[in-house]
Amino acid sequence: MNPDEYSRLAQQHRPLLAKIALRFFSDAEAAEDIVQDTLLRLWLVRERMADANDFCALGTRIAKNLCVNEWKRRQIRNETEPPPDTTPAPCSTDEAVEMSENKRLLQWAVSRLPRSEQRIFRLWSEERLGVRQIADVLGIKPTTVSNTLSKVKRKLLHLIRSQS
Repeated sequence: MNPDEYSRLAQQHRPLLAKIALRFFSDAEAAEDIVQDTLLRLWLVRERMADANDFCALGTRIAKNLCVNEWKRRQIRNETEPPPDTTPAPCSTDEAVEMSENKRLLQWAVSRLPRSEQRIFRLWSEERLGVRQIADVLGIKPTTVSNTLSKVKRKLLHLIRSQS
C-alpha cells in the first residue's frame, strides 16, 4: 500500500476508530490518543496490507487492543496510588466564616440562573460529571455543555462581583 492509499484510508476510517475508543473511554482526549497510536501502527505495517479490508480489520483490532491495554494501565495505576486525602485541613474560625459566606454567595448567584443553566452547573460542580457525561445525561451535544458552562461561569463571576 502506497502512502497516498494509506492517507485516504486513514481519513476514511478515522471516525470508526474514534467511535471505538470513545465508546470505551467516553473521553475525547484518550480516544484521540488511541486513534493516533492506531494510525501510527497501521503506518508501520502498511506495506504488508493488501487492501482497504485489511486496513479496516487490522485498525479495528489494534484500536480495541490499545483500549484494553490503556484500561489495564489505568486500573493498575488506581490500585497502586493511595486514595487522595479528602479530610479538610483544619482552618481558623475566620476562614470557616469566609468559606461559609462564599458558599452562600455562590448558592445565591446560582439561584439567579435559568433552570437549564443551573442543572448543567450543578451536574458539573456538585456531581463532578465531565462534559461528555453531562451531555449524555441531558441528551445534548458536548459542545453545548462546554459553551454553557463557560457562559455560566462568566455570569456567576459577574453576579458575585456585583454583590461584593
